[in-house]
Amino acid sequence: MKKINSIVVPVDFSKSSIEAVRYAAFLAKKHNSKIHLINIIPGINYFFAYPDAGVTSAQVLSSHQNMVSELKENNKTRLSYIESTDYLKSVQVKSAVVAGSNIHSDIISFAEEKKADLIVMGTKGSSSLKRSFIGSKTERVMRLTSIPVIVIRGNHGQNKLRKIVFASRFEKDCYEVYPVLNNLVKEFNPVIHLLRVNTKNEFKSFDELKEGIIKFTKRFSGDFVPHVRASYEIDEGIAKFAKTVKADIIAIGLKRKKGASRILGSRIAEGVCRLTNIPVIAIDIP
Repeated sequence: MKKINSIVVPVDFSKSSIEAVRYAAFLAKKHNSKIHLINIIPGINYFFAYPDAGVTSAQVLSSHQNMVSELKENNKTRLSYIESTDYLKSVQVKSAVVAGSNIHSDIISFAEEKKADLIVMGTKGSSSLKRSFIGSKTERVMRLTSIPVIVIRGNHGQNKLRKIVFASRFEKDCYEVYPVLNNLVKEFNPVIHLLRVNTKNEFKSFDELKEGIIKFTKRFSGDFVPHVRASYEIDEGIAKFAKTVKADIIAIGLKRKKGASRILGSRIAEGVCRLTNIPVIAIDIP
């Protein structure tokens, strides 16, 4: 199995991003991984920042450069403080502050440059907007990278990985997804709840669904507990089930597509992220 050597955590100093750092530290200690913290200073819209027609482009550029330099130094200091926290003791950490142009693209580029095996991101989420297409940084990173992404929402206190929910259709795709999940969690020896959600739109008989799960358990080893649950929507069924079994993380395979189809292809994973405070890992289906 591929070792988890490098974990990237974007930090904007919000509570959710600090929780993501804590979670990454928890994983890094188990896997002896290096953590890369990145803070991105977003670009400034000159028109709104400098509406005075008497200001020249040279003055705008100079003021912008000075502002970015000040922000970089300030944010480097703040990252240094995070590096010195107790939860990062014994963890190898490197920090970077960059002036970005497109935050989600900058995060992905940075992760690819560091050959990250995992990206851990915090998000506030919004269950009230579950059915809309929200262009948050976290969701866009999930849609566009082939690197596994763990989404952290809320305060988790003591992190653990004893109960895993692996939600899947248990078709051929899952054979590519599960080894990545197993690589992350096997050191914790967890119980893995195999969940197939049956909906009205994609209804199948119980025996047919059970057969898919049985084929999976014969191919892989683990402390598996199979489940089939009915729900109007897949994301709602996953979130409710995970809450019922008090899962520590939810794992979902994600087909990353091009154009508008990538939004529809990632809808289930994003919907689950908005509906639960349980960490969610989205794993690319090649």
